[in-house]
Amino acid sequence: MNKRFAVRKNVFILVFLGVLTLCMFSKIGTIEAFAFSGSGAGTSASPYEITTRAQLEEVKNNLSAYYKLTTNIDLQNAEWTPIGTQKTPFIGNFDGNDYTINNLTINKGTADYIGFFGYINNATIKNVKLNNVSVTGKNNVGALVGFATGKTNLQNNCFVVYQL
Repeated sequence: MNKRFAVRKNVFILVFLGVLTLCMFSKIGTIEAFAFSGSGAGTSASPYEITTRAQLEEVKNNLSAYYKLTTNIDLQNAEWTPIGTQKTPFIGNFDGNDYTINNLTINKGTADYIGFFGYINNATIKNVKLNNVSVTGKNNVGALVGFATGKTNLQNNCFVVYQL
């Protein structure tokens, strides 16, 4: 009986060491942190400050943080992919800070939940200005927000100017 116990103990130790080694040298068991390229901490006291289109795209990597525009952003010459989906909605806070996002284009004629924000839940969106907008989709389509649910707040000076 002692010999069997020793064999089981050795097998357990080998399996444990194998799993430990696998975890140490792979991405299994790790959580990759979101590293915003701009300034700020993503909190209400220190929101991530967006100064470029690339930083605006980074909002899609952390849907629960606080964000604030610090300059006008031009989205010309590239189609925008909405922030937030039905499976992973935007649940953060976005302050446009009275700056303008220009030339928003989304052409997803067969897709649902289309807008600058595709799907938001319990989010706060404020002071956002969109200028020169072209947005197409199937269901739940809007220039600023495709679909909002929960206790979502759209506050202060959110507006869209379409160019015909």
